[in-house]
This record gives sequence, structure tokens and C-alpha cells, in this order.
Amino acid sequence: MQLRHLWIPLALTGMYFGACAAKDENGGAAINHDTISADVATVVCDAYSTCDCKSGLQDPDDCNDAVTPALANAISEGELLGLRYYSECLGKARKYVDALGCDKANEVQGNDELAQLLYDTRACKLLAGDGGAGDVCTTAASLGFLTVGDSCAPGLVCADTCVKLPTDIGDLCAVGQLCPPSSTCLDPDADGVFTCETPAKKGNGCNPHDMEACGADLVCDPMALECAELPGAGQPCPSNVCKQGNACNPTTLVCDAYPSLGQPCDVVPFCNEGAYCDFNTATCIALPGKDEPCPTGECAAGFVCGPAGACIDTPAVACALPEAVGFCLYRFDGICDEPKGTGLCKQGTDPEDCVTMLCPTELNGLCDEPGGNGSGTCPPGSDEFDCMGMTGTGTDTGSGGSESSESSLTDPTDASSSEGGNPDCPPPLYGDGDCDEPEGSNLCPDGTDPLDCP
Repeated sequence: MQLRHLWIPLALTGMYFGACAAKDENGGAAINHDTISADVATVVCDAYSTCDCKSGLQDPDDCNDAVTPALANAISEGELLGLRYYSECLGKARKYVDALGCDKANEVQGNDELAQLLYDTRACKLLAGDGGAGDVCTTAASLGFLTVGDSCAPGLVCADTCVKLPTDIGDLCAVGQLCPPSSTCLDPDADGVFTCETPAKKGNGCNPHDMEACGADLVCDPMALECAELPGAGQPCPSNVCKQGNACNPTTLVCDAYPSLGQPCDVVPFCNEGAYCDFNTATCIALPGKDEPCPTGECAAGFVCGPAGACIDTPAVACALPEAVGFCLYRFDGICDEPKGTGLCKQGTDPEDCVTMLCPTELNGLCDEPGGNGSGTCPPGSDEFDCMGMTGTGTDTGSGGSESSESSLTDPTDASSSEGGNPDCPPPLYGDGDCDEPEGSNLCPDGTDPLDCP
């Protein structure tokens, strides 16, 4: 989600529906931001609604409405820059989404076919200009892993100036630039020339200044300038680094193997796969399974730690596509834009901005509403993000039973039951710690902000 860190390849730089417009002699077509953003939203949300994503935006229309503003904002930046729209990239993105299906993150790791399809999608820019190699350039926008495009011509990418997109191992590259699957932009010969290379094997030359210079369990020896094995159990670890499954004992500076289930973890605070170190008992215990609390953020294989602080089934990668594009254009700006605020965003899509003083411990990973797994000190509906997916937490309003966990992205109740406060003094004014009645800011009528105006 690392909800734990899920591999979420969201570089959907184009979609398969065509905003059909005649191409000119320069290639590409004029940008219609409304049409293109609607096409992108449709593909993202179709994939999302096909999988069991368990949210209030499961309906494709709701999902489309939620993500379209963020997409239109990004694409209109390209329109402002005078870029052109290249519809041939849409089929590549569609092919990737179809191949992805509803596979989960743990199921797509190491899938070479998907990795290649993702690279092909990212390498084909939805929007592009006519900048040539060496020209100063501007990037249109970025939405999660989604790069909309830049002012460089197709086949070139913006890295301060327009440079050729590497397509094969050994091609020249700029640091941080997209390289073909399984390769990274490195300077293995330490000659100042960066090329797309696969991590070196044991005994092969390397540059200690390169990240990912060597393969797994290898390190670039700064004296020999060759990839060497990391120390294993019982071997000295002067650099405090050991092979996977081992940790450097801070007292002996010798690698210790991770303890197993039931063994003490007071010296090496890590455990073998399937277990974690319980710091209360300093013992390795089994990772929690489905519906069990996950205080460390870890869960057993096949599960991830959900927003309510309990392990849930690992969701499909497609479930993260719309949120990465942007469920709410105005998220993280300090103004609540859910229905209880400005109403510009769907319920549950702007949780950080909709925190109120009704629940000071909101977004702490524990459901602090009555009957939740936290303090129980917050009124019903005030800790909606942490209580997502929990039932029987006191979040219904007397309608005869708790609501389904699927009725909202972040709230087990519907929007009307979780607004809190008074409709004449809605959040974020209600319960924000400042008196908003006439004796205060005068933003709310008398008697409508009692928590802040005792």
C-alpha cells in the first residue's frame, strides 16, 4: 500500500480511449484536457472497480468523478505549455492494465512481462513537445508514478535538458532516469559516464559511489573496486552490514542470524520471516493474521496492515491506481474538502485535512471511537480513517446496526452519519479549538460551536 510498502507501478502515461483529433505535420494532436482526463480516469477506474477494493468509490462513476479533477489539472498544464497529445501511447497503457488484472503486490513481484509492459508504458509519453536534444525543457506534471509528459519531442525525456530515452542495456542515461527493466543508471567504470547497467555479480568491477552497484548480498569493495560477498552468520561485520537474514551485533561486531519464532530478540531486534520482535517480551512471536491488530505495521504473508490498525487481505495493485492519480485534488492543503467541509471531494478522500478537535488522536492507526481498538474517547464518526473496515465501533447513528465497511473509502458509516457538529457550523470550524460563535470569530451562529465556546 510500504500500508506496507506495496509495489504499485502507476506510470499510466496514457490510456486506450482516443480523444480523436487530426494530427498536424509536427505529429500529435491538439490537447482537449476534458476528453483526455476522462479517458485516463475511465481506464484507471475500470480496473479499480473490477477488483475487490472495498471502498465507497467502487462504483466507476464515483471513482471517475473523484480522479478527473486531478487529471484535468495535470493535463491542462501540458496544454498551457503548448504540448501535443500522442494517442498511440494509450494502447500500451491499456495492455499493461489488462495484464495486471487484479493481481496483488506479492503476486506481481519479479514478473518480467509486467515489468516490460510497465517500462513500455512509461517510455511512451502521453503529452510531448518538440524540444530537441540539449534544449532546455519543462515537465508538465506528475501524479504519483504517473508522468504526464514534457516539452521534449517523443523519444526524448526532460532531465533539465532534453536527452535521449535509454531503451537498451548500455545506453547513456542521466542519474535517476528511467532505464529498461532490471537495469539502473550507473557509472560502473568510475569514468563519469553513466549508462543503464544491471547490478554487477561477485568479482566483477564496480563503483562504490553507485547505488545498487552490486547484486543481492554483495557490496562494492572500495579498495578492490569489485563486488564482494557481505559477511554471514559468525563473520565479522566492521561496516555494520550483513547478508540478508543476519544483523550485525553491536557489541561483538559479528553477524548474528535473525532469531526464530520463540527465541529472544533483545540483542538483534529482528526475527526470521513470519515473526517479529515483541519488545514487551523481547521474544520473536508470529506475525498477526487477518483481522488481528498490527501494532508494528507488519502482517503475515498475504496480508497488510490496514488503516484501522488490523491486518487485511493484501489488495490488488489496481486498487491503488486511482489514489495515486489523485482521489482529491485539494488533499493536504489544510482545508477539509469532504462533504462535511467544502464538499469538493468525495467522502473519505481528504482525511488529513478533515481532522478536527473532536478526536485529537485521529490518524494514529487505532480506532478511538467507542468499541474500537483504541482509547474509545472519540465520539462516533470522528475517527473515520482509523476505523475504516471495523464494525460495531459505535459509528452508526441508531439506525439499527453498524454500517458496512464498504460504504466509504475511509469510514464504516455513510457520509451523513459521520459529519459531526452542527450543519450551521460544519467542520473544520466545529471542534477545531477556536470559538467560532459571535463571541469568537463570528463564523457560526450562537450555540452551534459548543465544544469551542464553553
